[in-house]
Amino acid sequence: MKKLEPNGVPIYKFNNLEGFPEISHGVFTRVGGFSKKPFNTLNIAKNVGDDPLAVSKNREVLRKNSGSTMLFAGNQVHGTDVIVLEEPPEPDRVYDGDALVTNFAGIGLMIQTADC
Repeated sequence: MKKLEPNGVPIYKFNNLEGFPEISHGVFTRVGGFSKKPFNTLNIAKNVGDDPLAVSKNREVLRKNSGSTMLFAGNQVHGTDVIVLEEPPEPDRVYDGDALVTNFAGIGLMIQTADC
């Protein structure tokens, strides 16, 4: 992996995906966001009690630094369902699933993981 730090935000990139310029990817850490303790700082989870404005700003940090025009995260349910986006996601719809696939350019597919 290689580490980049655009705008002071650490992003890790997989070397084996660098040969595919049509695929933008990155692994982000907790560093570089707006959330206060105990969520500090780049928390992107909407369901843990963090300030919604901070979460929104954090997600915008990810969007800008990933090169995406928009981000999409499904509601992870620890199952086997795959969310296939064949058109832009509906803003107020909840999509349940644990894997994300799309053929839409510019949509950043975001999977959240715990840092514990």
